[in-house]
This record gives sequence, structure tokens and C-alpha cells, in this order.
Amino acid sequence: MQVTNVAIVDDFLMQVEAEAAKEQIQNDRVPIDQLVFLTAQTQMWLFAVYELLRTWRQRVSDALKLHINGGLQLKIDHLRKRDGPADFGSQIRARQLEAVRDDPILVENLRSDQRRVHVIFGTIEALRVSIAKHEVAGVRNSIAHMPGYARLDLMTGSLNYELSMGPVIYDYVSRRGIADGIRAILDGDPPTVENIASYEEAMKAMRAGLPGFHFSREF
Repeated sequence: MQVTNVAIVDDFLMQVEAEAAKEQIQNDRVPIDQLVFLTAQTQMWLFAVYELLRTWRQRVSDALKLHINGGLQLKIDHLRKRDGPADFGSQIRARQLEAVRDDPILVENLRSDQRRVHVIFGTIEALRVSIAKHEVAGVRNSIAHMPGYARLDLMTGSLNYELSMGPVIYDYVSRRGIADGIRAILDGDPPTVENIASYEEAMKAMRAGLPGFHFSREF
């Protein structure tokens, strides 16, 4: 359901973005009320996407841990006993875990899908922390250099955000770019374990280079 909701709002936002781009090109400015609305809707969409992917990643991680340690059946039995069929959420979760228990191919697909979403989730996470908390993701007691700073992409009308660590700007990312990236998650081969490790090392090195702050994954 949340995937559908995010997709519906994405379609709506593309129309709002197109109108903003048209205003900027024709009049060299976007009316402030239109720009404020676009900013608000963009941020709410980003937060929704973050929560959707965060929840999916957590569910997959929990299921794979149970698969590895042999606890799947115990968890399934526990869920099946919770208020019976009336507990709809528990029954859905039980069916999901049964699929993991019964389908080795699904297990491998989940592992590869974890790697597929890893980098784009990291980007969304960094953007969310900057906008919502005015901090640098993964750096305790940090202060974001330009939290929430964005400019209009004239090609799409999407807001283009700056991602930085201290004085170093390491990326620019637009809402449309994130949406397109999510749509392309299943394209091509998934990143390898080595690819993910290399990405994490690069991000860790940048965080460690910030003066006066301490690296942490607790955020």
C-alpha cells in the first residue's frame, strides 16, 4: 500500500515540478507560494520514501537473520498464535516468513535486493538527516553545512539538494533523480558485496575527516 501511495504522490509531484520549471523558464522566477508548496511536498515525499525503504530493509534483515539462526519456525508459530485470524498484521508477517522458510531462491533474491537498495537508501538517509535534523548522517553532534538547501532543476522542475560533509560537497541529488533511481533498482546486475564495502569505506573516510566530530552509526 505504501509503495502505491509513494508512486501516486510521485506522479502528482512531477506535475507540480513541471509547472515550476515552466514558471522559471518563462518568467525567470517561481511564485513564492508555488515554491513553498513544492518544497513541502518534496520533503514529505522524501520522508515517506525513507520510511518505506527503512522498514523494508529492517524486515528483510530480520527475516534473513532468523533464516540463518534457525529461528524462522519459532517466530512463525508465535505469530500464528497471536489472536488468530483476527490479528491481520501478524498473519501477514507469518506468511512472509513462511515464504522465506520455503523458498531458497527468495532468500537469495532478498540478499541481492538488499545490495540493490543500499546506496540509494544511503543517499536518501543522508538527505533526510540533513533536512529533518540539520546534521550529517552518521556523525554524532554534527551540524549540516547547508541543511535542506536546494535549487530548482530547470530540466525537470525538481528540487536539487546539496549533500555535504563540513566544507566538502560530495553530491547533488534531486527528488526526480531519487525517484528514477528507485524505478531502476531492478535494472542490471546487483552490486557485489565488495561494491557495497567500498561504498561504506568511502563514506566512513569522509565522516572520519570531519574535524571535531565522532563517527557513529546511531542516528
